[in-house]
Amino acid sequence: MNMNAKKISLIALSVFVAASIGYLVFSETRESRQPEPGLTEQEKQGDAIARDASPTTNDKQTLDSIVRVYYFHTTFRCPTCYRIEEYTKNAIFSAFGPEIKKETMVWKTVNVEEPQNRHFVDDFKLFTKSVVVVDEQKGKQIRWKILDRTWELGRDQAGFSDYIRSEVKKYLEGA
Repeated sequence: MNMNAKKISLIALSVFVAASIGYLVFSETRESRQPEPGLTEQEKQGDAIARDASPTTNDKQTLDSIVRVYYFHTTFRCPTCYRIEEYTKNAIFSAFGPEIKKETMVWKTVNVEEPQNRHFVDDFKLFTKSVVVVDEQKGKQIRWKILDRTWELGRDQAGFSDYIRSEVKKYLEGA
């Protein structure tokens, strides 16, 4: 093969690779801007019950002891990020409905890029978007656990939901 043919082949290959990368980036960006099926805009923004961290009942236990289940994310979220949020919320609300209703358990999504939320990255040693279960006693965080298999199970809704339910149950039992 002569030098011109090699040069043309190299240029064609480079253009193909660049176009492929551009296409992948564009499709991921475009997909991430689309609402994930099953998650309404209101759910993404959060409703008062799901996001309000302060208890409203007069139940003394609610005021003294709360388990918070957080989903920490950044402003930019991919489809898997939205799936993790949706799967976690569904698992928590279906398995722990009575606790949510009594407000002894609170579900909350938090954007760690917002200035008032940046401390959570240090508080919980976060390095990626994460689900964290936190035990609060009289307003102080006494223990917490990152549920670290959420990304691994992000495409398996049944396995993901089972994992969230069992880990939160074990956490509540003190394990």
